[in-house]
Amino acid sequence: MTVLGNTVGITYGAKVSAADQLTASNAIAAAAGLINKNASSLTADEKKAIGQISSFSVVGPKTGLGATGKGSMTVSIGYIKATSSAWIGSLFGHEGQHYLNAGKYSGANLWRDEQSAGGTQLGIGNKLGFTKNERQSLELWIDDKNRTNMQQHMDKPYIYP
Repeated sequence: MTVLGNTVGITYGAKVSAADQLTASNAIAAAAGLINKNASSLTADEKKAIGQISSFSVVGPKTGLGATGKGSMTVSIGYIKATSSAWIGSLFGHEGQHYLNAGKYSGANLWRDEQSAGGTQLGIGNKLGFTKNERQSLELWIDDKNRTNMQQHMDKPYIYP
């Protein structure tokens, strides 16, 4: 699959059925299509964040998700099924921003990494077609008042049921 001119590979965990692999492949392709279709409206920084992702791993339930090393992002099939193409597309930027932020935040300031990644995701998602609920949910998540939850999110792996 190609995202902004870069090849992005997709791998599947052992617990992902053939039917779910097809579902995930179609969802990720739709998200990539949205990114490519809206490339001209993305900022240079948003494109740079998206470009950090070179592989997309789809896993079964109860597995840690997010930026999982070496340009890879991991998402569960349940998460994919529960989110929109715009949301999945915006995740490329979110997880890519975490890679760009590497070493910038530590300790009690890890929440700032999540806030930065969420801000990148919000900018991208708004251009890809976020719904009002998606936009508001992310705005609330990255608000300074949510520091504690963002810090906890960064301190332990995110697991989607």
